[in-house]
Amino acid sequence: MNFGSHGGSYLYARVFGFSVYAAKYAGLSNL
Repeated sequence: MNFGSHGGSYLYARVFGFSVYAAKYAGLSNL
């Protein structure tokens, strides 16, 4: 299988986006 830069960056972007969303959700619920 070929894990190129496109696939890697896409996966990283999804993980990063989820982390940011989770952080925002946690911050709002802590307010």
